[in-house]
Amino acid sequence: TRTVVVMREIAGNTSNPGALDLSLAMNTINEIGETINASMGVEQVYHALLTIVMKAIPAHAGEICIWDEAHKHLSPLGWSGDSAYLIKLQEVGGSYRLGEGISGWIAQYHKAALVSNVADGTAIQPKLGEFYRSYVGVPLLLGARLIGTLELANTQPNTFGQAHLALLQAVSKQVAISIYNTELY
Repeated sequence: TRTVVVMREIAGNTSNPGALDLSLAMNTINEIGETINASMGVEQVYHALLTIVMKAIPAHAGEICIWDEAHKHLSPLGWSGDSAYLIKLQEVGGSYRLGEGISGWIAQYHKAALVSNVADGTAIQPKLGEFYRSYVGVPLLLGARLIGTLELANTQPNTFGQAHLALLQAVSKQVAISIYNTELY
């Protein structure tokens, strides 16, 4: 099977800091396609996907949440970062409901989110505000069907910008397909 991806610049030109780096996007998509296979376990796939994405977009933490249609919440099944976050998340329920935190907001609206600084009162607020200061995340969609969300976080504010958001948007479909196919097998 061959995947053909047609991409366009999301913003301006390559001298624009908000522009999508097409070669980085293609390399990331190719690495996902070459790395993820049906013989891998689901947890291995989540870890591999986060490793590949965080190589392209350095972050202190990354999370893949999977949508549970029956219970109407997101479960964080893939994680890279400070394990204290996961412990605290378990203490407050272990998942995200629609609209709850950045993950829940992304799932509710099926839109990407860029939070440069959680100290900005107008920004979408994370469920656990004491760990990270900036976030970027995307919904993982297959057509209109929500598979889950993918977010990256950093302890420093103003770490992520439009170019990071554009890159996550560019690779999100390949991430969603990889997760879907893994869950099928």
